[in-house]
Amino acid sequence: MHFWQQKLHYPLINFPKQEFQLVIVDDTKYSDGTYWRTRYLKNLPKDFPIYKGNRKPEERPELYYKLHEAGVKYAKTNKIHYLAKRGFEADDFAGAICQEVLKNEGIGRPVILYTVDSDWGQLVSDKYRILFYYSNLPVWKHKLRDEKIIRQWFLERQSTELHSVRDIVQAKVDFGDKSDNLEVGSPAGVIDLLNPTINLPKKYHLEIQKILTTPCRNSLPRKYVMSTIHLNKKIYDFIKCSKSKAIL
Repeated sequence: MHFWQQKLHYPLINFPKQEFQLVIVDDTKYSDGTYWRTRYLKNLPKDFPIYKGNRKPEERPELYYKLHEAGVKYAKTNKIHYLAKRGFEADDFAGAICQEVLKNEGIGRPVILYTVDSDWGQLVSDKYRILFYYSNLPVWKHKLRDEKIIRQWFLERQSTELHSVRDIVQAKVDFGDKSDNLEVGSPAGVIDLLNPTINLPKKYHLEIQKILTTPCRNSLPRKYVMSTIHLNKKIYDFIKCSKSKAIL
């Protein structure tokens, strides 16, 4: 469980101290190993490539699945929100959360999208305080990104100037998306996370509404807070001691 304590909570201690609600969103495939986007594109009259079909088959060790199961159990044991639905991706839940935030014209606190998936950049909103935390970047780069940084990043990476982060959707329709094996002219509904062709069932939107309207509570288990404080103190003592020796 210590692995999941580190994975789920360590990045959060870098943010200003405040109460928060942690929500985990997950990919869950159909039994045939596909998502709704795979089936939707396959059933269109035009012969589109298989969604994510350019990726190598996933050959994960048994330990991966044990860790995943332990992570889900850890989240539920510590009353951390965990959202998943067969055939849907984490993208769909991120989009649904942001749909509800926009519908309510904000929720009175920031929403931080902690991910390595650059597709989530289209969900960022300065007006409603939806920020993107790109967890895969080194510490010296902009990890916490607003609309301006997202547009800048897209210009550098795709050589395409955006007037709004929402233009990412049309840009991917016009130029395709190699990472998801989407060719030029793919339907916007499989790219647009705020207006997908197939929405999550209503019960998930109701659950998200409940999460967003519930007063903030700290999702960090107290035992982990205490161990983090203890660890930080040990590190501080070590640095202080090292500096003293260096001065001598």
